[in-house]
Amino acid sequence: MKLILFALLICLNIQAADNPLALDKQKLGKTPTGFQIIHVGPGKPGTAKVIKADVPNQSTGALEPQRVIEITGGDPNTKHYTLLLLEKPKQKDFVYSTRFKIIKGTGVRAAGIIFRMQPNKKDYYLLAVKPDTKEAFWTVFKNNLPIKGFRYDDDQFTSPKDGWQSIKLSCEKNKLEWTLNHRRDFIKYDPSKVPDYREGIAGFWVRSDSQVQFASSQIHSLKEERQLLLIALLRKISRENNRVLSLQLAA
Repeated sequence: MKLILFALLICLNIQAADNPLALDKQKLGKTPTGFQIIHVGPGKPGTAKVIKADVPNQSTGALEPQRVIEITGGDPNTKHYTLLLLEKPKQKDFVYSTRFKIIKGTGVRAAGIIFRMQPNKKDYYLLAVKPDTKEAFWTVFKNNLPIKGFRYDDDQFTSPKDGWQSIKLSCEKNKLEWTLNHRRDFIKYDPSKVPDYREGIAGFWVRSDSQVQFASSQIHSLKEERQLLLIALLRKISRENNRVLSLQLAA
């Protein structure tokens, strides 16, 4: 049993691509390479650096030292946004996950992820959170202006006690699905009514002068995500079923 699973895991790991948001090779205290910082609105772009921080384990709550990206917005003005963009590759159908915590800020304390940003870097989708007002929202931007979207109110949004928000987003054509703090939602937009961005740049978004730490960030294609889920399943079977003599997978 162990040998069969070990062979399958090796095969799957060879096929899986690297995570472009991985931080293990980034230099501590420096702006992460492979990213670009831009801003919208008044002021100057904020800053971004890779640091080590104690992040609670999602299962046990125990603090674990991890590398995170810490972004600090460049201006307290409510119309200022700092964006840290992954320079390549462009994402089409993919899964994007991250955890983040707003540490401080004197302006509007809000943060989230942007995706499918167009080459002009003015048109994109945003999935973000304002914990202080218990709001979360999906927004379509065109020419850096919000033109469409919806938001959760305080009856729908629950912020975790430790302050670490979690997002897992899946994009396939015009269907967007996400889990925000373990609440599952989706939208299938009408391309005739909403700007239809099917491919583009992904990154992080911070409002005003919020200081935000992003941890455990990953981007994978849908195929890679299925492989990772299968790997996790095989490992779980291996841990919990020592007496199983054979395993057959069918698809």
